[in-house]
Amino acid sequence: MVRTVPTNSIIPQYVTAHANEIIPLSDRQDMELRSPSQGLLFGRGDMEFRWSPNNSIHFNLGNLPVKEIFKLNASNEQDVILNVPTNPPISLDVRINGSSFNIVSGGESKAILLGLVSETRFDKEILCDELKFHIVNLHNFIGRSIDYPPHESSQSSAARRIALSDDNWDITIDGVENLKELLDELAREGGYAITHVGILRKRDNQPFRASEALEQMALLGFFLSFVEGRWCHPIFLIGLRKGEIIFRDLSSRHRVTQWDTNWRWSPSEANYLDLAYKGFVSKWNDPNWRETIALILEFYIRANIYHVVELSVLDSFTAMDRFASAYSLENVGSANERIRRTLALAGMDRQRPNRELCIFFEEFYNRYCPPRKIADGATILTDFRHGVVHGNRGISTGDERDRMKNRPKLDDDSDATNPILPFPLRIHAMQYGLWCVEMSLLYLIGYNGRYNDRITRAQDVLIHWSTP
Repeated sequence: MVRTVPTNSIIPQYVTAHANEIIPLSDRQDMELRSPSQGLLFGRGDMEFRWSPNNSIHFNLGNLPVKEIFKLNASNEQDVILNVPTNPPISLDVRINGSSFNIVSGGESKAILLGLVSETRFDKEILCDELKFHIVNLHNFIGRSIDYPPHESSQSSAARRIALSDDNWDITIDGVENLKELLDELAREGGYAITHVGILRKRDNQPFRASEALEQMALLGFFLSFVEGRWCHPIFLIGLRKGEIIFRDLSSRHRVTQWDTNWRWSPSEANYLDLAYKGFVSKWNDPNWRETIALILEFYIRANIYHVVELSVLDSFTAMDRFASAYSLENVGSANERIRRTLALAGMDRQRPNRELCIFFEEFYNRYCPPRKIADGATILTDFRHGVVHGNRGISTGDERDRMKNRPKLDDDSDATNPILPFPLRIHAMQYGLWCVEMSLLYLIGYNGRYNDRITRAQDVLIHWSTP
């Protein structure tokens, strides 16, 4: 555990006092809507971020003439710009999705326009010296000590600072002051909450373009998603220059997954995250690996949050086969051998799945697959995948009367001599597949710290790699 003299915490621009609460993004103020066919419409409105049913930014604009609303609704325009006169102003691409009318007896009828924000417009080449960002649903990690702003006569502190760095960038991430309460609520209710706020800076303290900052946020998003085992990209980006806000990116397109109790490899101490981050950055910046890492994480995260075991194993297998391709093993004939050789790079082929799962497959192979298959992890993972994709029909050995099974069945058919793979053992197969992917990624980035072992359920244990 890192012990340091407390420093002041980063102040978030947007907060959630409770999980899943709506976040106001602007006060009610004058706004303008720019429509290619209708020109400018002026009204008074506000914006808010909603977590449910989908992460989205809603706006409403009132005191508009009814006839203008009718025209805009009839045109069904998608290319509409909303300008919000904050400091600095925010320009947003929006989609109109409804309207309401207020008919005043004896007076002028007014209307309210409703819509969704799709993207923020800002100059990607603008220079900033800091980028503030917010993170949703990140666990608490024990890091450096920070002091929160004083309240009346008291001040709180906590060891919640995560410090990440590479050769060019420094990233500081602080848990918010009400982090414990938010995590407790998320554990009870699920959903979303802003749990951390961070700052991105250049190591040499020089200004950088907004486009560079966005690239670093994409990198950080994939890394934190690997850490959490679900999507955890930064949101609500704020560019600063000499302490002044110069742009806001309030787009709701950033990927975040609702809270879940999925297993994660990441240990409790923040310094190990920095160790993993340095290795992750090194491979991410390698053009031979970036696309592969991004695609493998797509499969891994989907497999980790799936509620259908068979589909989870299917994605884990696909991720491992993609690893094999990246290691130039396409010329290896069978899928299980490709995966076995990939795992052998770090000696991971010696880690067998759950004992009961291995026994089930060994008994099956002894009975149905002479010459006998070996019930190791690669073969079990491959046969499970083939069972999902191809089913469990017999394989002809030359004589049409001679049919033999080639893998344990996953579907319940009438063959009583070939029992179905029990559901608890399917869970073990799923956990083994996920272990293969996350350990292969940790080996790829050269991680040598502590981790939580999915197979043994041991937590905060030192990783040991062995090579053949």
